[in-house]
Amino acid sequence: MKVQYQFILKKKLTKPTRQNVKKDQEIISGQYDAEDRSLSSLIHQGLAPSLRLDLLPKSCVDVFVTILEEDGIEGCAASGIIAASTALANAGIEMYGLVTACSSIIVANEVWLDPTKTESERSQSSLILACMPALGTVTCLSQTGSMTAMHGTMSDAL
Repeated sequence: MKVQYQFILKKKLTKPTRQNVKKDQEIISGQYDAEDRSLSSLIHQGLAPSLRLDLLPKSCVDVFVTILEEDGIEGCAASGIIAASTALANAGIEMYGLVTACSSIIVANEVWLDPTKTESERSQSSLILACMPALGTVTCLSQTGSMTAMHGTMSDAL
């Protein structure tokens, strides 16, 4: 028995002008760009291990995340994971534990938490960590760029 679940990401709809109507229709019809799919995948990877899917046979759990304003993909992923985990718990879906997430970057050998878009563009590498603190379990870890032993303090910062 397989449980189907999908994570769909919606962007904020814009003011109804001629140029924006086509864009909004694409968003509503489900045509998303690669960034939306990767963000959806990160949220899925962060939440899936926390769900008690064995208790939901032949069920479908849909999670819709609407981003009203974004200032960096890392922050969207982390806040989307936290919001979706809280919404699932509030809906009464059985979970092993709540999922929390944090995003960080390395800029000039310093670890910065919750980076903005401009800070992310200057970074050497980025890291998104999702975990269930009550169980001490990491559910998702996504790294871009390279890190060395000098950057070992990132785990301390997270």
